[in-house]
Amino acid sequence: GSYVLSSHKGNYEGGYNWGGYGENSQVSHTSYYYDIPSSDHQRNTYGYFADDRRHVVKVQGSYKFDWGLTVGTLFHFETGRPLNKLYDAAYDLGYGSTMYYVPRGKAGRLPSTWELDAHLEYTFKLWKTDCALVADIFNLTNNQTATEKSETYFYQPFYYDDPLVRNPDYGKTTSRQSARSARVGFKMSF
Repeated sequence: GSYVLSSHKGNYEGGYNWGGYGENSQVSHTSYYYDIPSSDHQRNTYGYFADDRRHVVKVQGSYKFDWGLTVGTLFHFETGRPLNKLYDAAYDLGYGSTMYYVPRGKAGRLPSTWELDAHLEYTFKLWKTDCALVADIFNLTNNQTATEKSETYFYQPFYYDDPLVRNPDYGKTTSRQSARSARVGFKMSF
């Protein structure tokens, strides 16, 4: 098992603004949050990054019975990432940029997620070959906790002097944990 306690804070994500902001992400080494220090983009940029997971716990274990069956499990828990309150500012029709309305990571956090996976493997001999039937079940308890939410609070429809419009989708869940799934397989070792 392992436990990680961490904090990730600053004003520059690195060469790629992956941040979990979907269509607002940028390509490598073009972050206007860093490259144009005098711009409005610097406002509220210091704070917790999107990969700031305070607590991460992983526990894995398995047991092999003498008669060929192996049973295993994996438990994974992590606290939710920080949320942002963003606004999309328009410069001209069809062009704009995303800025922080409140300091980065200060709009709350996503809920913590946890998942329990199971593994079954039965090994046997087939002539002189070691064979195994394998079954894996992912997200055994079928948790459907939110992993992403809409973070755009305001947007400008067309031009920079247009008034900001409140986004009705702000705070709505856009992604959840993957649903329960299973995988079966057959292995041969020779």
